[in-house]
Amino acid sequence: MSTGLRISAYAVLVCGYLALVTTQRYSGVILSLPVVLILLAPAAEWLDGRFALYGRLTGWFNLVYLLLIPAFYSWFGLLGTVILLVIYVQVYTMLHRKERRNYYYLFLMSFFLLLAACVLSPEPEIGLVMLVFLLSAIGAFMFLQLRVELEENRGGSPPDIVSLEEKGVVLFAPPPRIIDAGLAAVMLVVASGGVLITAGLFLITPRMEAGLLGRTDPTLFTTGISQDIDLAAGGRIVQDYAAVMRVEFPGEPGGRYDAPLFWRCTSLNEYHDARWARQGLTTFPKALGFAVHPRYLTGAHDVIRRPPFGAHRLVQQAIYMDDVPVEGVPALPFVQKAKRIGGSRGALLSWDIGGDFTLMLAGSGQRRLQYEAWSEVGAFTPARLRSAPDNYRDVLPPSDYALLTYHDLLPATQRRVRGITARQDTVYDKAQAIAAYLNRGAYSYALDLPNLPRDHSVDAFLNETKIGHCELFASAMALMLRSLGIPTRVVSGYRGGEWQSADASYTVRASMAHLWVEVYFINVGWVTFDPSPADTQLAGFGHGRLARAASWYVLKAKMVWYRDVIAFDRGIQLQRLRDVSLGLVGMGSSLLDRSKDAPAGRRPGGGFVAPIGAVTVVGGALLLFVRRRALRAKKPLLTADQARAVRVYGRLRRRLGRLGVDLRGKTAEELSGDILQHEAKWENGEAALEVLAAYNDVRFGARPLSSERYGKLRKAVRSLRRLKNRG
Repeated sequence: MSTGLRISAYAVLVCGYLALVTTQRYSGVILSLPVVLILLAPAAEWLDGRFALYGRLTGWFNLVYLLLIPAFYSWFGLLGTVILLVIYVQVYTMLHRKERRNYYYLFLMSFFLLLAACVLSPEPEIGLVMLVFLLSAIGAFMFLQLRVELEENRGGSPPDIVSLEEKGVVLFAPPPRIIDAGLAAVMLVVASGGVLITAGLFLITPRMEAGLLGRTDPTLFTTGISQDIDLAAGGRIVQDYAAVMRVEFPGEPGGRYDAPLFWRCTSLNEYHDARWARQGLTTFPKALGFAVHPRYLTGAHDVIRRPPFGAHRLVQQAIYMDDVPVEGVPALPFVQKAKRIGGSRGALLSWDIGGDFTLMLAGSGQRRLQYEAWSEVGAFTPARLRSAPDNYRDVLPPSDYALLTYHDLLPATQRRVRGITARQDTVYDKAQAIAAYLNRGAYSYALDLPNLPRDHSVDAFLNETKIGHCELFASAMALMLRSLGIPTRVVSGYRGGEWQSADASYTVRASMAHLWVEVYFINVGWVTFDPSPADTQLAGFGHGRLARAASWYVLKAKMVWYRDVIAFDRGIQLQRLRDVSLGLVGMGSSLLDRSKDAPAGRRPGGGFVAPIGAVTVVGGALLLFVRRRALRAKKPLLTADQARAVRVYGRLRRRLGRLGVDLRGKTAEELSGDILQHEAKWENGEAALEVLAAYNDVRFGARPLSSERYGKLRKAVRSLRRLKNRG
């Protein structure tokens, strides 16, 4: 029985780690951990049963681990921290004696490891691991139930089974076997049924195609920033309303920004085989009319900046993003200066080498980032844009011009483009005409898309399907302008933001991921155009309100945790510590000076120490309150008479102690016996006996004790004395 339980439980344990091995994140080395635990378990259980010090020492390890959880979170992220916690619970359980609930903990933690492996996109071998886990878990639960029932019935003995033969010989039956063929057959049937039911549910229920189980399907896409834009891939787009960015505008009145919100990640210049890719330009800064020294475009720093374009409006943004896309750090176009706020030294800001001032997060490790960006937002009037010349061949190098004007539109589509723009004389008017053409009723936005041919995908969209998403609308406008010789590219990022009046911020969600167009105007620069239908940003916005609100709170909590705990890496100065200490008691909140680069209204360090101090004080008070309530709960409830009896009995014991009586370990009955045995040594010893008798009657016999009698007993205690001449 015990051997079967151990084998099945250890098999469940190992399955959790085998599941992790099927992912790319963990190697086979992690399997050494359950092997070591299995080898150490017998000795550890013996120590736990023999020595109380062993339990106290392992208890201190629990406290140390809890204190290290914030550090684990900063190093390994949320999922990694949860996996470490699960592993620690298993280690602690394996190295102690195991009752029924301990085995349940062990099985549950192995199941959590299996779920974590599913999230990490495992290899197909995870299916075999799941099968072994299911069979092992069924056996483990059955063995555990048998063990529990045997322990509960250990005190009694079953009656002997006898057989009386005709000759009068009494034959005692042999003791029954716990595991017999019948039980083994039942276990096999249950295991087979579990496997069949699981397989059936897998086949008949809709699977989660993305996200939770990490499965991928080439026909299903989730909204978000992608490294690969393939126009030919058809399928269904699933809206993801998770909050990905929180943005504040410190310099705007009331924190609100009235202009359109285009959170630019990066630009894609190269188009080939229905795919957009990033390709750097050779002389992009010079084409804009100013020169940039190479040192501005190399290296990674906490603060990066470049020379300004000209007399543009500078808009400050304070942004927190939990998972920065590898394509670029989102900000309003175009970033002139950026500053990283706190965080790991392994993650720094840099300019992308493509030359378009895409902001990048350099280094390895966590992709969460809190930063500030100052963007040069150009407010160009139609008159200014119409005045821009169109002699692009004289301004751009041949390689850049060829890259930015390449297209694969069919001749028929090109003739249609020329017809749309026939009456337009300027680059601006041609761009507006094409955007208006794509926005008219002939084209519609949809999330379910047919597969487009690899060759001339945009032609198929314009002439046949006429149904698409932002990638197709932006690509169509870009290629149509390119067919007219106008340098154009597409830009990936996020569009829009939800205003949160509670904290004067904007929330940007994954569903707001967007692709739009930038058109190059000589002597002006790159100008944003968005040909997608205006209402696509709010498609499906009426659904999942509770989920969106919850994701906003989660993102805000992550930002506070990152800013005030993980990213708090400033040196703690004695002066600042003194100021913060005074601020906690309301005496020095104004003594914390702001650094010149800190955002308005934010005090360096104050946001970290004050909440931690407040939580410590409140937590300590709550702990003391709970402790006092627990101690009170342990005390028996007494009536008023019993409480008086206890008080007078305590007075008697203190009186006897001052008179030299040894009270160690003696009850009221034993004290009565001592006084009766040596009654001749006491003056008024009968008073002490009366107090002891009253205590027993009232405290344990529920007799009444009036206030008058209580006063007499107190006087009797005071009258108790030893006789001097009798020792």
